[in-house]
Amino acid sequence: MYKLLYEISIFDIIGMIILLIVFLFLSITTIFAVINAFRSHSKIIKRIMLTIVSVGFTFGTVAIFFFTFINNDNPYFAYKTNNYKTVEGKICNYEKNEGSELKYEEFKVNNVTFEYGIDISYGYNVDKAKGHKCKNGDYVKIGYVYDETQNVNTIVKFEIRED
Repeated sequence: MYKLLYEISIFDIIGMIILLIVFLFLSITTIFAVINAFRSHSKIIKRIMLTIVSVGFTFGTVAIFFFTFINNDNPYFAYKTNNYKTVEGKICNYEKNEGSELKYEEFKVNNVTFEYGIDISYGYNVDKAKGHKCKNGDYVKIGYVYDETQNVNTIVKFEIRED
């Protein structure tokens, strides 16, 4: 029997959702400013600048939406659509670096390497371990998504076997 220590949730990508809302608000605001500038026959420079800003915010909104909700590399949506891998076995080669400014943990399960900073924005990390401290010999089942941009395996589900 396994005890669930972590499962990725919508709250793991809340920062991206907030950023999307901010960009959407800025896009709509600048679009209305452009419309108003053209209606009031303001100077051509003002119209051009507002148009550029509006297009920029709109492009930013579309890009954030794509990378948050449509992109297959998003760990949350990969997990929710069962597009992730699972490895099961004992933790080995566990290392924890707390002495430097860059805090991280690293370990392997059946030759699959997992490493993460303690303060990553999504995926399993120490802060999300529900009090469990990883150690060599723990028998675990881990769901993960490979992140090509960072060349790491992002943990989307972490279970430990209870004896």
